[in-house]
Amino acid sequence: MRVSQKYSLGVPQAALDFVDIDVSRDVRLFVDPGSLLPIGSPWAAECRSLLQHYFHTVLDAVRQGDKVLAR
Repeated sequence: MRVSQKYSLGVPQAALDFVDIDVSRDVRLFVDPGSLLPIGSPWAAECRSLLQHYFHTVLDAVRQGDKVLAR
């Protein structure tokens, strides 16, 4: 089962901003946002900002009971 199938995205790989991997065979990988802190580049700053915005959005959606947005 691929990510697009698991989340019923209904679009082909070409329409996705990520690789549509097989979730049953994928290796779990976690990025530690803290590892971006010592990098002083504009790219790292943008990555930190995007990660923070993502988690704030998810947490706010959970708090407001918006399961669709949280998912």
